[in-house]
Amino acid sequence: MLPKAARIRLTRDFERVFSARRSLSGRFVRMAFVPAIGSQSRLGIITSTKVSKKATVRNRLRRRVRSIMGPTLPLLRPPIDMVVMCQPAAATAPFKDFESDVRACLHRIFPNIV
Repeated sequence: MLPKAARIRLTRDFERVFSARRSLSGRFVRMAFVPAIGSQSRLGIITSTKVSKKATVRNRLRRRVRSIMGPTLPLLRPPIDMVVMCQPAAATAPFKDFESDVRACLHRIFPNIV
């Protein structure tokens, strides 16, 4: 579980990230990001019903993203607000492939991390 201060929860914060129009895509995820207002990086996760109709699958994807991003989030300098959107292909992806895709996208934003 991410600490409360490390989560994007408010609609206006999600809208601020999306309005910046800075994003990149991988096979299983799409990441939108913007410089953080505070001194800490924050993460928001979106898994829509287009990914899977089953809540258990969507929740599993959220847990996967948190387990991959959780240890890395405090290391990101300068801090950013990031929203990770899971793609439909992520529902059936093995964890290793999903993890490498998330890390590859993160590496494109921060080449010195991961």
